Amino acid sequence: MSKLNKSYFQTLKGKNVAFKEVKAGEDISVQIVKNFPDFKVQVLKSRSFIKDTIKVKFVEHFPDVKIQVVDHFGDFSIYME
Repeated sequence: MSKLNKSYFQTLKGKNVAFKEVKAGEDISVQIVKNFPDFKVQVLKSRSFIKDTIKVKFVEHFPDVKIQVVDHFGDFSIYME
């Protein structure tokens, strides 16, 4: 999979996806924020019914996309591998 961008995350609205944390060779860099996110996500406890996996690198500065973890009404849901 090639390098992803913020517009790809628009296509994930309402879907479930797995995030695999990597140190290098990521598809996208992600920062978890408390305010002003690009997307809000819910964290799943089970990998059931998930087909897509995205390799992510969590960063503190200069992310490709900012996400906020919420309990309800997320844009999409993620399962952390």
